[in-house]
Amino acid sequence: ELTTANTNLTKLNNTISKYEQFLVGLETETQAVVTFEFDHELYNIQLVTIGNSPVINDPISTDYVVYNGWLLNNESVVVSTYVVTGNVKFVADVTYRYDVVFKDGTSNVNSQIVTSGEYAEEPSAPTKAGYTFGGWSLDGVTPVSVATTPITSNTTFIALWTVNAFAVDFVDGDSTLYT
Repeated sequence: ELTTANTNLTKLNNTISKYEQFLVGLETETQAVVTFEFDHELYNIQLVTIGNSPVINDPISTDYVVYNGWLLNNESVVVSTYVVTGNVKFVADVTYRYDVVFKDGTSNVNSQIVTSGEYAEEPSAPTKAGYTFGGWSLDGVTPVSVATTPITSNTTFIALWTVNAFAVDFVDGDSTLYT
């Protein structure tokens, strides 16, 4: 999945570069190409008269991609007051959020949306007749700590269960024959 995402990102960056190279040909002494990228996609390209500021409608945030402003060379910038002196590329500063689900087998115990790099809030331990809750896992086998597992993609935590064992005594009167 990561390899596919990286391949798609490379293709997208190549496409953006081709558009930018094409638009450079449109540049004149009085105009510059201004490019806007949001969530790894081309958002807007415009020709702006040198000495003026670009005009752009900011992207709309969703539950999963939160728009925080524009960056120029990884530094925050107010586009409406930026004076264009040549070709420039603005990249949206975004915060990604992911779905986190806690399952106790077949049903969801809890779900939440968590900001990338942060930690899910561990729900109350689920209960299951005849079993003891043994913690959470990502693979259904290996226990993990929810409090120290940073969320970097959609994540499912799976409840681990141990079968309750009971001691059975076979008694004859006051003496135990077998346990």
